[in-house]
Amino acid sequence: MEPIRLMMVITRLELGGAQQMVLNLLRQLPRRKYQLYLVAGRGGLLDEEARSLEQVEVHLWPGFKHPIRPLQDIVNLLRLAALMRSKKINIVHTHSSKAGVLGRIAAWLANVPIVLHTIHGWPFHEYQFRLWRWCLILVERIAARLATRLIAVSEATRCQGLKNRIGREKQYTVILPGSDLRAFAPAGEEVRRSVRESFGFASEALLVGMVACLKPQKAPEDFVRAAVYVAEREPRTRFLLVGDGQQRKYVEQEILCRGLQDKFILAGWRRDVPRLMAALDILVLSSLWEGLPCVFAQAQACGLPVVATDVAGAREAIEPGKTGILVPPKNPQAMGREIVNILKSESIRRNMGRAALNSTRKFGLDIMLDRHDELYRECLQ
Repeated sequence: MEPIRLMMVITRLELGGAQQMVLNLLRQLPRRKYQLYLVAGRGGLLDEEARSLEQVEVHLWPGFKHPIRPLQDIVNLLRLAALMRSKKINIVHTHSSKAGVLGRIAAWLANVPIVLHTIHGWPFHEYQFRLWRWCLILVERIAARLATRLIAVSEATRCQGLKNRIGREKQYTVILPGSDLRAFAPAGEEVRRSVRESFGFASEALLVGMVACLKPQKAPEDFVRAAVYVAEREPRTRFLLVGDGQQRKYVEQEILCRGLQDKFILAGWRRDVPRLMAALDILVLSSLWEGLPCVFAQAQACGLPVVATDVAGAREAIEPGKTGILVPPKNPQAMGREIVNILKSESIRRNMGRAALNSTRKFGLDIMLDRHDELYRECLQ
């Protein structure tokens, strides 16, 4: 039987959940069933990882970027359609907003029979100007007409789409983001002590961390402001932010202005995230909007309680009061208060961590892989 020619399209291979999902699928899908292709923008931190994928034809284009650039986008669109046509692609699977739109139009131009789009989080949200938000919703409505199926990473994401009249109910499939959780596990005292000392913290310090790209969506400044509240009430606490991005200078200024420079480390992008995360006492995420972050399952696999904002998808990963606490977005004081409550009680941390460890099965990589394989074959049939 001839293998299915499957092409993944994503804007850029940064260190994010969508990018990790794409690479995991390309790495794990059986070669006897699939002939695999990847098109992405050049310049991401995961470029080399993509190039090392076995039996995957990888195309990294320098002009494939997030900002809207009409002339360059039209060139990429036509180039993408030509590539799909020349490779006789059976299934196009797009990820991220811009690649999702361009990829679906290109697939339509190339007469690709099956077109799937994964919604890792909608590009519109309540913090945008109303006219711009309406324009983005309109674009998504049009693009949805070009998709065979829409894959939402959470039930909340699916409901948001239907509420805004994007696509039809029968188009949607919910597939939770899966992670390779084998590297994530609770750490022993030696690892905890080693990580603290590597950042210049005392071995007995309490450590609260966040792993995220420094961009407006993640609201990293709110984590800094929550850290001020926590530091005043639990002086032993130290803070670690793993990630980088456009708001780094702003976050650095916020740390200095708040007098946290001796207690707060901006670690930048790190590849030893499992080790760093396992050394934390609490994982925090201060996002303003989301789909369903992979970092929740990774923290739970480390046996960590999570304090996060109550945004789309969060309640599908965090059980409030049992595996973590959810607070309103843009409320760093409420976040700080919940962090302090957990830090002051070792029994709460232990009980939440134990419950978190038992809640990760549904985020397994094998489940995500099987669901995608089933969907690909269902659509072709």
